[in-house]
Amino acid sequence: MQRRIPDYDREKGKRHNLSTIITLSRVLERGGWLSHDWRLYWGLGLCFDALIGNTDRHQENWGLIWAEDGPTARFAPYFDNGTSLGHELQPEKMQRMVRDPNEFNAYLRRGEHQMRWSLGDERRLPSIQGIVRYCEHFPEIRPILIERLVGVCEDELVAMLHNLTRFDLPHPFTQQRAEFVAFLTLRRRERLLQALEN
Repeated sequence: MQRRIPDYDREKGKRHNLSTIITLSRVLERGGWLSHDWRLYWGLGLCFDALIGNTDRHQENWGLIWAEDGPTARFAPYFDNGTSLGHELQPEKMQRMVRDPNEFNAYLRRGEHQMRWSLGDERRLPSIQGIVRYCEHFPEIRPILIERLVGVCEDELVAMLHNLTRFDLPHPFTQQRAEFVAFLTLRRRERLLQALEN
């Protein structure tokens, strides 16, 4: 990325963009170096980030893993997802958001990926509309994303989050936060499905 883009900014990531990533992926694919489908990888990654509200998929939070025994690579598993799931919200704000649809909707509208669609774009890619735009370019990915989102089981999500409240930690994951994370994630799933199915 740094070789391809003059004055690539590693501090603020203002030159980090999906179009250049797609170009890089196509070059790797044509060379026979990629061991998996990059279209699916980025579709699932963007969808995952939109589902959990991750705003930190900058240029240091994805990468390629090269094989030791030959010139093949795969994209790394999605890592460093810490700025997500409403991590920054205090308990009072969480309560207000559950009660007030306007406040909740405003919060969701502010969600953006930490990349732009292309180099010249001023604004970052909006979370949900970014997925829709990606699927317009790669329509074969849309049904896969819909299938994965439909497969999210509400009961399993709630049970998993409840289990996390049992850890004895200095800053515990509270029952209130577990319920809010479930609420937030399931509402985001609804919006993603609506956007992808229309």
